[in-house]
Amino acid sequence: MKIFIVAFTALLSIGRSCYPAGTNAERFGTSSDYLLSKPTSNMAVVIQYPGENTRLFQSDQPIRFGFESMTSTVYDVFLLRPEYGCRIGATSESGQAVKRTGNGKRYGANFDDIAGVSRDAFDDSRLPGYARNMPYLTIARQMTPLRERMIPAPQELFIFDKPGIYSLRLEFQSFYCELRSSSTNLYLVKFPPVELKVLKIEQPVAVADHVFVQYIVEMGAVIIGIGWLTLSRMRAGVSHEGRLDKRA
Repeated sequence: MKIFIVAFTALLSIGRSCYPAGTNAERFGTSSDYLLSKPTSNMAVVIQYPGENTRLFQSDQPIRFGFESMTSTVYDVFLLRPEYGCRIGATSESGQAVKRTGNGKRYGANFDDIAGVSRDAFDDSRLPGYARNMPYLTIARQMTPLRERMIPAPQELFIFDKPGIYSLRLEFQSFYCELRSSSTNLYLVKFPPVELKVLKIEQPVAVADHVFVQYIVEMGAVIIGIGWLTLSRMRAGVSHEGRLDKRA
């Protein structure tokens, strides 16, 4: 579905972005360094893999993403706030849906309400360079440098009850127009969802925590010992006073 809306380009000022801005980063690298969604409207979502020779994302690390043109056409992609622009979901290894945190529930809350979008739906991320204070990214094919954004660490969006490998599903949508187009209309593009594997590791108890627990246990033993000794002396005192009373 395509939808037309008047572009508010330089007049938008919405507040703090929910997609933390990256820098003018270097290109993600070769195709083995990033995941590309299926192209739609000649564009695709680009997600950087967490490291060399690994496709497994860490639950405590943010996920970097961007957009890329699949042709020689250059586009302006207008960012939407997470409520409108990014729908998320996660499942466990057994296929059970993972509950979302308060922050996670915001993502995609109005994803299907885009037909009634207003200027408040745009995300005015503080973009680097000439696009600063404007709510869009200019994208081209194999763009260098690539202006990326970040999804918060998965554990900030989902409640992972136990260690394991989880499946994370991300679905993006945004408005776009061709760069320097004479049209004042924006078109809605819904990108096909992408699925990532996220590793939740068991958090080791810190040494300081062990020391603290041991301290509490030892102090508890001392308090119990003092209490028992005091109670024994009180009982002994009462018994001694009783014998004195009988002798009197």
